[in-house]
Amino acid sequence: MAMYTYTLQTVTYGSGSVLFEGLCTTSGLTVPSFASLKIAGEISEMIDAVTGEYQIGDCEFEFEDESGHFWRDFLSADTAEIKLTITESAGVSVLFWGVVQPLSDNADEYDLYTVQRRGVFTCKSKIVDLKNVDIPAVFTACAADMVSLTEWTLAKGGSPAGSVGKIMNIKRFMARMFEQLNGTLDDDDIDVTGLQDIRYSADNVTYYEWHQMYFLCGTQDTGTLNVHWFKDEEWKSMFSNCFDLFAGLCRSLLVVPVWYYDSTASRYRVRMLTRGHSASAETPLVMGTVLNSQMNPAYNRKLKFIQATSGWSGASANTLSPQILTCTFDTTTWPGANPWSTTPPTGGVDLDLVAFFLGDESPTGDGSHPIERFYVYSSGTTAAACAHAATWDYVDNDWWPDYVFTSYALTAIAAYFRDRFNAQRRRYTRTYAGIGPTAAKQDTLRLLAAHDITGEDSVTRHFYATEIHRDVVGNSVTVVWEEI
Repeated sequence: MAMYTYTLQTVTYGSGSVLFEGLCTTSGLTVPSFASLKIAGEISEMIDAVTGEYQIGDCEFEFEDESGHFWRDFLSADTAEIKLTITESAGVSVLFWGVVQPLSDNADEYDLYTVQRRGVFTCKSKIVDLKNVDIPAVFTACAADMVSLTEWTLAKGGSPAGSVGKIMNIKRFMARMFEQLNGTLDDDDIDVTGLQDIRYSADNVTYYEWHQMYFLCGTQDTGTLNVHWFKDEEWKSMFSNCFDLFAGLCRSLLVVPVWYYDSTASRYRVRMLTRGHSASAETPLVMGTVLNSQMNPAYNRKLKFIQATSGWSGASANTLSPQILTCTFDTTTWPGANPWSTTPPTGGVDLDLVAFFLGDESPTGDGSHPIERFYVYSSGTTAAACAHAATWDYVDNDWWPDYVFTSYALTAIAAYFRDRFNAQRRRYTRTYAGIGPTAAKQDTLRLLAAHDITGEDSVTRHFYATEIHRDVVGNSVTVVWEEI
């Protein structure tokens, strides 16, 4: 569906000059002759407000309509978007690009004779368009990316389940979702540049990061693919759209998706970052003058019970799921002989995880469930199934040894969330002059960006951003920093 762009106004704030544009599916609208749109509040984005979840950025706008009724027609279009582009001394970047949310507009008719209105509406970050991407359409596109394996078995030591097994790279699978947004395929849409929090191995010697892994799409002798994860009762029924599927995969892979628009490439992209590990390798941001500061010396989310569940609903899966991991602070005794319980605790769990590509959900590690495995593939017609997984330990700042996880990753993933959130760390909430770092574009201040703060004890500690609230009109930004 064609989108038509309307240049609304350019407003100069203390942070820079902001170009307001409206995009919608209705053509021929008459743009008001005055500055008819205002940023009503803060441009906000955050992660882990609910532990383990990413919240889509949003912004509220105020509009004023005139006799031409631009806003009446704009807001009633099938699709409407607001794009803000800021020009700063450091360069040009997209400040916000959002989709008008249905039924979010509310207007007062202040001149009944000419039916003029003032009102407000809310926009969600443009990435919400992934909710409109059909999962089967992505599956169809993936056919071109599948690698054929002729030497493999469905069960360790068993007979071949099919003459050809089909695998594909997990990062390419994610890029196929963004292809639906951008119109063409580009693996760089999935930006994996920092240190990751989970890795996999087939031999417990050489480890690979998640974006290097392949997963089993299905088997195919002839004709139609005998699908696995692409089955109707798997991802198609588990997730209603590609946004939910993408988020589910990110949670299982221990990454946080930070969406952005690449103005140079004119593409929607996503940075796949971690809760501190990737920031530890970055150059810390230098922020402006601190206008207000609050500090919590021992912030703690207190996750007592974490439930980790296998995502595969096949007949042989979930024999141990759901599993309840009891969280404690004593890492010298945990995990102990058996950290798992199949009995849900009274009052429920603090964090409920559904995990994919576990390595093997069987506690014996016999390799009998290859559908759930990641595969190491380089070339040819063979691939090695991963039987080991390790996560980054935020308590000791090192990789957990493989013996903790035996041959499956449920424990590894649960342990990661336990240690990431339960260890008591400092937390600062600071408001700064300006909406971004000093001497850098505002978009370099993003979720999970690194920053150093020196406390009253003269110790410099490393932090990452979990909440960002930009007040463009007031030329300030409030950031919540959590200690790495």
